[in-house]
Amino acid sequence: MGCRRVDADDLVALALALDVSPLALLLPTEPSSLVLNGNRYAAERIWDWARGDQALTGDALAFRRDSNPLDWPEMEAVLQRSLEGLSDDNKAAMLRSRSRNIARRRSVEDAARKASHGDN
Repeated sequence: MGCRRVDADDLVALALALDVSPLALLLPTEPSSLVLNGNRYAAERIWDWARGDQALTGDALAFRRDSNPLDWPEMEAVLQRSLEGLSDDNKAAMLRSRSRNIARRRSVEDAARKASHGDN
């Protein structure tokens, strides 16, 4: 059987056809790891990175800002009020929690909008 590369458009089309996130086609679902610069990362950490929840390396705040452009204005406002005096680990945990809450709220809003338009 022949092999061919899948470009980003193909990946999105496949994900839509299978009714899954493109991440489900790209990332491990079983216990596995990624090695980057000699550091090994568990599958859960890889998923957090791919969702934009947690940097693997570098500045965690810059990673969050650059990886979540739609959520950043709201996250920035929350950060300015609530991150003063927290440790880096606590800041990262709060950022992950806020991001998931925003994503959940958007998902509920999208489902409600679809239901009101009869898109189910």
